[in-house]
Amino acid sequence: MRDWVYGFFMAWGMFLAIPCPKKIWSESARRRMLACLPLVGLIVGGVWALCVWLGGFLPRPIGALLCAAAPWLVTGFMHLDGFMDVCDAVMSRRDRETRQRILKDSHCGAFAVICMVLLALGQPTDARRTAAAHCCFNLSGSVVCLLALPWMTRLVEAVSPKGPELEVLARQIANAHTLFNLLCTLVWLPLTPVMVRLVCKLVPQPQSSR
Repeated sequence: MRDWVYGFFMAWGMFLAIPCPKKIWSESARRRMLACLPLVGLIVGGVWALCVWLGGFLPRPIGALLCAAAPWLVTGFMHLDGFMDVCDAVMSRRDRETRQRILKDSHCGAFAVICMVLLALGQPTDARRTAAAHCCFNLSGSVVCLLALPWMTRLVEAVSPKGPELEVLARQIANAHTLFNLLCTLVWLPLTPVMVRLVCKLVPQPQSSR
């Protein structure tokens, strides 16, 4: 029985972004961890259902955003990240050692992006709209940051540690990425209704579903 309890909390800590109430690990419970994955799915589904219920009390754009983001936030985007890593490795057509090295690489390659777009195109309308919103979010942010590049550069340097350029470069890249997402969120949050209308125009509802 103890292995089942350990396996459940191991699965929770491994596959959910929700803080695990009991952080434990036991090698003898690893097989039980896999068997507990359906229980993790129940947690994800329960949180998603709760978000759908809460969305009914919110403005429609905010409720839709909450429902679309909930399953990804609960799982920490782990499944999409793994899918994209595998696509990068497999599509590289390299030897086994090189593919394993690509799997461990934290960078996102061209094959991952292409496969992610193809995956989104094959999804239902709501999923394609979510992908379109993500593209609009990043493209608009890229244009703004490009126009404000001198100020953006100075801001990144100001919040990054000082030192030789090669030693602080990784931290500056990480800080630039964080500031990019933070600024885009601040810009688009009050414009959520505009984003909803734009995405609905880019990805219209099929005639048969109306």
